[in-house]
Amino acid sequence: MNTTQYFDEMYIMQTDKDRRTAMASEMSAQLKERFNDIQTSETKDITAIEEILIAVFIYILFKYFSITDDVKPYVLGYTNKLDIDKNSKQLVDIVKGNLYDISNTTAEQFDKAYTFSDERADTIAVNETNILVNTETQQIALEMGYTHHKWVTMEDERVRKTHKHANGQIKPINKPFTVGKYKLMYPMDESLGAGAEEIVNCRCVEVFLNENDVSSENT
Repeated sequence: MNTTQYFDEMYIMQTDKDRRTAMASEMSAQLKERFNDIQTSETKDITAIEEILIAVFIYILFKYFSITDDVKPYVLGYTNKLDIDKNSKQLVDIVKGNLYDISNTTAEQFDKAYTFSDERADTIAVNETNILVNTETQQIALEMGYTHHKWVTMEDERVRKTHKHANGQIKPINKPFTVGKYKLMYPMDESLGAGAEEIVNCRCVEVFLNENDVSSENT
């Protein structure tokens, strides 16, 4: 997967493309190093794999979201207490859940070539970057007082059918979109139980509207 091309195709500002590209590139490079460490250790223990991979996610949270590395015990489940603001905790909780899923898959599919491939590292990096930045973007929009949001696809042949059907949906900003059989608060949102088939490699974006924008859309 070409990370630069992936983000270039999205309907987002160039500064946002640059940030996502840099984040995904760093994450991918670090994942490739950690995958090598896991292979060398030959461990199939999920906790041990988590402890190897967590450095990648803590680094990304620290560099791109200003969340310090003292969240490590919380991410690994050593404590249920985390003294940070609600928005930061939401991002950390996403990392916590996805780190377990990635580690579990790595353990279960240890002997498959794809598990430690550059392609998997790139795919994880692109998707984790989009999930985190899309979450942060909606947090900011809520704080700025936007009242509605709109689902927008790339409108090309690679857009999955369920996302084509979601294209143009406008909802109050605190209400989810209907995408296939799932509800999503924003593209790549996992919080309401959306399946991987609606999340992985999604290039859709969320456009934020105020009341005047909604009136214009409806005329």
